[in-house]
Amino acid sequence: KMFAVRSMTSRAGVRSVAQRTTLASTRRQFSQRANAQEKIYPLLMNTNAKYLTFVITGAAIGEMMFGGFTNQLWKFNNRGKLYEDIDWSKW
Repeated sequence: KMFAVRSMTSRAGVRSVAQRTTLASTRRQFSQRANAQEKIYPLLMNTNAKYLTFVITGAAIGEMMFGGFTNQLWKFNNRGKLYEDIDWSKW
């Protein structure tokens, strides 16, 4: 019976302090995210030229970071087997 009463009160719109606190923090986070989007949009995406520049620059930077990471991973996994690892003084 206690469970039934609790579920009925939550359906009726009566919330506990913990539920209200959680809801308030969720609203605050959404509000902060919306404010960040409102600041970024006019800076980077309000014209087609700015948006295109943002996308192409982001893709180029992302590719350089990904390429550098994969090259380092490849060198680490193949240490001692690569051309640059040959000790030419032994030949």
